Formats: sequence, C-alpha cells, structure tokens
Amino acid sequence: MRSLVSLLVLVLLAGCGSLKGCGSSASAPAPVSPPAASASVPRPSTPEPPEARFARKYFVIVHSSPTPGEGQEVVEKLRAARLGAEVQRLSTTPFSSLRPCLEVMVAGAFEDKDVALALSGRLDGAGVKNYLKNAGALAQDWERREASCREQAAAQAAVAARTGSSPDPRFVDLRGTRTFVLLSSEPQDTPGAQLRPVGADWGFWMASLPKDPTGAFKQGSTFDVYDEKGLLKAGCRVKGFASLNRGIPHFGYFQQREAPDSPGCGNAWPAAELECSFVGTRAMEQNAIVFALPGGAPAPRYFSLGSDLPGPLKAAQEAALRGLPAFTKMRAEGEEHARKQGLPLQESLKLSAASVRGRQVVVGVARFQTGEGHTPCGGPDFQASVSRVRAVSDDGQETPVGEGVDGESIVAVLDLEGDGRVELLMRETMDAQRMAIVREDGAHIAASFLPNCDCGC
Repeated sequence: MRSLVSLLVLVLLAGCGSLKGCGSSASAPAPVSPPAASASVPRPSTPEPPEARFARKYFVIVHSSPTPGEGQEVVEKLRAARLGAEVQRLSTTPFSSLRPCLEVMVAGAFEDKDVALALSGRLDGAGVKNYLKNAGALAQDWERREASCREQAAAQAAVAARTGSSPDPRFVDLRGTRTFVLLSSEPQDTPGAQLRPVGADWGFWMASLPKDPTGAFKQGSTFDVYDEKGLLKAGCRVKGFASLNRGIPHFGYFQQREAPDSPGCGNAWPAAELECSFVGTRAMEQNAIVFALPGGAPAPRYFSLGSDLPGPLKAAQEAALRGLPAFTKMRAEGEEHARKQGLPLQESLKLSAASVRGRQVVVGVARFQTGEGHTPCGGPDFQASVSRVRAVSDDGQETPVGEGVDGESIVAVLDLEGDGRVELLMRETMDAQRMAIVREDGAHIAASFLPNCDCGC
C-alpha cells in the first residue's frame, strides 16, 4: 500500500498548490512575460489564476485532509443523495483564510452565505457531514505557502525513507495520563487493528496490539524520556503496544449529535505505551517537545544557545547572512510589498551561538515583515525569514550545520550520539505540531507531525 508520505510527496512536488495538482479539472496558466510598454503596443493585463474564481467565497466542505485523494466514500454518499454534481477537490494553500497544505472536498462555493447555508442544510438532511468556511482572498504569500508545503513533504519523505534502528530517538505523544512513544516517523497500517474511541473522547482513537509491529521492542523494555531542557523521567517501562490515530479533526466533527464511527482526521501510528505519566510536569506545557531514548542509552549533552557572541565572530556572521542571495531577494520583495501597502518594512536580525567542544554553532536569522492585519489566519502581511546555520572552529573554518534547516525552528542544540557532532531539535514555526531531530549533516533521524484537518479561520 502506498504510504501517506509517498502520496503526499507525489502530489505536493507536482504542484498541489494549484487546483490541477489537487484533483480539479482547472489548470493554472504559465506566467506570461508582458512586452515592453510603448506608444504603439498596449501592455496586456496579467490573466487571473483559475483559483481567483473561488476567492472570498463560502465553501461547503464535506471532507478535509492533508492527504490528497482521501474521502471517496463521501463522494459516493453525495452521489447517492444526488447532491454531488458540483463536488471539487481544491488545495487550501492559495487562500489566505484557510490553513495551507490541505486538500478539501467542496460541495459548493458561493458568494452568498445564505445559499451556502441552504446547501449545507440539504447535506445535513442527507446525512452528509459538512461545515462552512470563507476562503478569503488569494494569499499574497501564495508562493511561500506552496514552497513550505513542498518542503514539509520532502523532509517527511526523507526521514520516512531512512531505515530506523532501536537506538534512535523517538517522539512522544502525551494523552492526559497516558504516554505513548511513536515507533516510526510516519503513519503505518497495522493489518487487523480496529481503531476505537477511548471512553467518550472522540479525538482519541486506538487499537491495542499484541506486540511491537516494528519488531524493535518488547513489553518490559524501558525508555528514558527527555524534553528540550533535559531528562524528565528514566526507566519508563513499556506496558503494551498500540495503533494510535493521530490527527486534529475540523470543529464540526465534535458538534455531531451522534457518536462518530471513525476518527475525524489523521492516520494510525505504531506506538508503545509507557507506565509513566507526565501529568504535573513541564512535559505538559503547550510548547514542550518530548522525545525518548531506549533505557540506559547515554544521556544527551545539551548546549545552550546565547546571544553573547565575540565581536569579530558576530560581525563576520552578520555580514555572511546579509550577503546571502536569499537575503537580498527577500528584502526586495518585502520593500515592494511595503511600498504598495504604504507601510515601512520591518527588518530584524538575530544571531545566537552555542559553544560545542571548541566550535561555535552560530544560528543567524533575518526577518522581514510589514505587520498589517497580522493574524494566524493570513492576510496581506509580508512575512519572510532567511537563516544561516554554521559551525565555526577556533581558526575560523566554517562548516554547514543541518543544511537547509530553518534557523527559526531550532529549539535546542544537543549531542545525542556522543560523537562530538550536534543534533538539532526542531519545531516548525508555521506548524507547531511538526517536529524533527536533524543531524549536523542534515539527515533527519526522527520526525513527528500531527495532521490538522480544520481549515483554520
């Protein structure tokens, strides 16, 4: 069976940000370079992208998922009710008021909210679950949103392609008093596992398994559990194994009158359940990143990032960051956007460093933003960043660290393997549920993501 990641990568790398890439019959025209303006040749107007006809409309959404192609059973239900003539699969990425990187099945898109509500009522009568969202204007940072979706998919594919081993770190999923260690870095089907809700919590579905489907651990094995600050608990015993569904359903899923018969979002991950509870510890804080190592493994060494860099190092690293082509490009784009909005472009540059055995791991981040209408749900704001991460030895020699990583996403610098080279503990700035541990050479050795099927505002 094709994995979630493989399917997601194929679609995103093929251009899922367009309607064509996400299953619609519309296709985006290639950019047209207008001729130079002259007295005799009129300057043609730039054609609107096909997505423009859906902007600012009310979507009647019957299915949403980060995995393209899902929800065929909804299509069949709509056909049976004779309400599926206008169903389209659209990417949310182009629209400023929708969460990017999702595919939605839209039963209708309307300028008039009352018309959308009328269709929603007919769908309710036919037993088809649905909800309304206004798509908002086309996102001005559309290209950056598409690029972020592709980068997320590519990074996940890289870690999924890697053959893991039992000494590897693994992320932890905390469910109230219950603690699960994720045994893989992507969802995996477990034949015969029947997911069921845990108690009355419609957001918590799992199936108990008789053994570890990855073959790496046994009941009674132990894990030591850490966060970005250090050890939380050592010697946590495995008391069982599970297929654990992970995903955040859209809000309408929890407003149903009848109990659902399946999870509202996500896929099942193989997991080991530990005897340890972390209620009342810092692991339960909103932004905590919790991971586990097999019991008895050498404890990671943590290196704190600080802003107190020696003067010459600071000057050299700042100059190198400003000299990046990406810095020049992002600044120019930001200045153009700011000019159109009649606002100043806000620019900031931050350097931090960790001292690691005779080297300085320097994280440089430049941010550009205008800040108008700045909300988590998008808007006309310009927001962009450029980062540079390097290890600088005492003699001034530089080597890249985590080639291509976003410096803003680095939460901690540590040595997990005791080899003198660093690993980066990371949380995506645009998706707080997407985490990774990346080696100095850029290889991902662990990853975790939690699909969010709610389209946002």
